[in-house]
Amino acid sequence: MTHHEIHLLEEIRHELKEVLEILRSHRPTKIHSHFEGVTMPITLTVGQTVIETVTESNAAGNVPVVGADITVVSSDPTIASVVDNGDGTATWTAVAPGTVTDTYGDSVYGLSGTDTVTVVAAVEVPTEIASAFGTPTP
Repeated sequence: MTHHEIHLLEEIRHELKEVLEILRSHRPTKIHSHFEGVTMPITLTVGQTVIETVTESNAAGNVPVVGADITVVSSDPTIASVVDNGDGTATWTAVAPGTVTDTYGDSVYGLSGTDTVTVVAAVEVPTEIASAFGTPTP
């Protein structure tokens, strides 16, 4: 190798180190979950659907990635089922009363988290009211 080629390789190595540092600083270090319109703890009524959004943030708190390599799983789909929408969101459907664990994660970066989702029975609300009078007594 010539002196010039060695010098070029050293420059390339230096630039690659800088790129690697930039990539490392943007790497997600935390994973977060948010259910739209539902406060914590998460309680759903049978038949209700809700969207969960999973995001990742880096050490600076920036959200560099939404939905990349994210999976969302219900511990018992007979109580609450979940469908991954492929965009960092998942649609949950409350199926039957009970409690499940919502596990979400990113296998590429080794990040994961859990939430508890409770499903309660739907309360029937009366739509009519009626009254009846008995036979009057003398």
